[in-house]
Amino acid sequence: MGIKLRQALGTLPDLFRDPYDLSRVVELYDALSTWAPIELAYDAMVRGLDATERAALAALTTEPLDIDALTALPSGTLGRGYIDFLEDHDLAPDYWIQAYPASVATTERNWVMHRFAKTHDFHHVVLGASASLPDEIGLQVFNFLNFGEPYGFASVGALPFVMLRYPAWKATLRAVWRLGRVAPRMDNLFLFPWEHHYATPVTALRARFGMPAEGLLAA
Repeated sequence: MGIKLRQALGTLPDLFRDPYDLSRVVELYDALSTWAPIELAYDAMVRGLDATERAALAALTTEPLDIDALTALPSGTLGRGYIDFLEDHDLAPDYWIQAYPASVATTERNWVMHRFAKTHDFHHVVLGASASLPDEIGLQVFNFLNFGEPYGFASVGALPFVMLRYPAWKATLRAVWRLGRVAPRMDNLFLFPWEHHYATPVTALRARFGMPAEGLLAA
């Protein structure tokens, strides 16, 4: 299969006006999801796992999020931090489906893409990154350098345009620098079993990954 060309082209006018238009971003990602280079990049993200490890991570990916159970966890844990992040930024756990409902077929077809969509906000929590555009760009660069996420590569290429389009270019460069410089030295966050650590304090996870207790984007 190749690029869903009409779908991809249809997103571009809106993305030129607002590169942070989430629904259009997800729609563009969906249009590119069946393009061979993207599929190869997602395959490469789990290349280091054997068949048993892949099956275990795929099974974790299909586990539904129990929002009530996560909400009941103590403050400071990963699960409660995730809920607080969603509430603080008015986001939903299945944001990619709400942004572009047809994307559910894409994540059902490719569990690696599903895992990236499901766990993305856990990366926000543990890295101390908000949902602001500067932090989001920084996180995308981190994802590319840490575990080869292909759309992170696209974010690197889009940096000049983003900094021309938005006034917060200093904050964007700061986030890219702080996250990008440590990404290659840290453990692979994509392969981490987040589902086993909902009750783990975020500070303990940061210590495990070699981060400051307040996260990588703290002043």
